[in-house]
Amino acid sequence: MNLSTFCHRIFVATTCFALCAINSASSADCANNYFAPGDHFNETPLSMPTKAFASLLAAAKGGDVPAQRSLAVSYEAGYLVSACSKKALYWYGKAAAAGDEIALNRINRHKKFDAMLSGAECAGNSCFDGDPDENRTAILYANAHKGEHYFAPLIINGHTVEGLIDTGASNVAMSFETARQLEINVSDGSAGRSATAAGTISTVSVVVPMVEVAGVKLHNVRVTVGITGEPLIGMSFLSRVNMTMGTGVLAMKKRQ
Repeated sequence: MNLSTFCHRIFVATTCFALCAINSASSADCANNYFAPGDHFNETPLSMPTKAFASLLAAAKGGDVPAQRSLAVSYEAGYLVSACSKKALYWYGKAAAAGDEIALNRINRHKKFDAMLSGAECAGNSCFDGDPDENRTAILYANAHKGEHYFAPLIINGHTVEGLIDTGASNVAMSFETARQLEINVSDGSAGRSATAAGTISTVSVVVPMVEVAGVKLHNVRVTVGITGEPLIGMSFLSRVNMTMGTGVLAMKKRQ
């Protein structure tokens, strides 16, 4: 396997395993074990590193900048070697010092998420930063008491309810009772049917002029009314924002 192929596989791996942030170091980090490419959960340590990893390490130590960046990603993702945040940042730093913009972006992203994780808990208007109007970044924390799901204030017509971030829901969705609470007029909506865990139900679909989630505002968002249970913040909203996930934290910003 040549170096470019190896680097490509590492970047695929980091998408699968690390998502978009370097996890904070823990006692399990940096065990310095080695693993086969197919051992995606790092279950069977090897006595020696694979030839591909050894070659990448040698190239990185020799000053090869793409190899330094790829080695950092390998440590970040825990691909072929034990995950190690400290070593990932070290090799990103070496590549960034040589002018590698991708490595510099990864360092900056890590700093941002590290600040999120060490900062105060998110509540109400503290859930966003940036532009005071509509160009905000919402910072949400997983709720340990509710299955590690993400919840956010959902604001319509000046009224606020708590909504569950749900990428499996096609639209923002809520009950008729919640729609009345938010003063959503369903009289001009389109009748439809929605499949739920409890079966197929009758619903009404409306386009709401303004929907705000944790400070992120979108115009003309489709909302389905008629479900039971808590409001869902689905893809009619989420497909129009950029989301970045780390360990227990989610950042969300409107696409420009």
